[in-house]
Amino acid sequence: MQQDQKIGQGYFKALSILHLALVMGQVLFGAVAVFLRMSGGFNTDMPELRDVFIYLVPVVMIAAIIAGNTIFKSRLATAKEKGSLTEKLNDYRAALIVRYALLEGPSLLAIIAYLLTGELLFICIAGMAIIIFFILRPSKERLVKDLDLSTAETNILNDAG
Repeated sequence: MQQDQKIGQGYFKALSILHLALVMGQVLFGAVAVFLRMSGGFNTDMPELRDVFIYLVPVVMIAAIIAGNTIFKSRLATAKEKGSLTEKLNDYRAALIVRYALLEGPSLLAIIAYLLTGELLFICIAGMAIIIFFILRPSKERLVKDLDLSTAETNILNDAG
């Protein structure tokens, strides 16, 4: 039980920093890509790639969202079965990292597709992924709901955080 109290202390701070770092990486890469295209510093129009990316990017994005949700729910079910709060929180963090990684990949692909083709649709798709990232921001309330934590476990989280 004492170990459970220790993990809660920096848990949400670490999750928030991880989430922010992943979002900011996408935002900064997107901003650099837009700057490079607009300034003419990266002026390589590849229409043949546009034809491929116009189908590939949305399909990869949709597949990643579905896969991320499916894997997250599967890992969540495993986490719920754990005995200690520490194990549950570690499994929850791992599930979030997988979900975020599966969402970040297509976003970066969309930004690269924009950089190579200049097609604004790809920046819009990356923007949608970033919005989804904001919607999936970690919180205590979401964690309690996702893991179906008991009142005692919720109190440990609230006292530690």
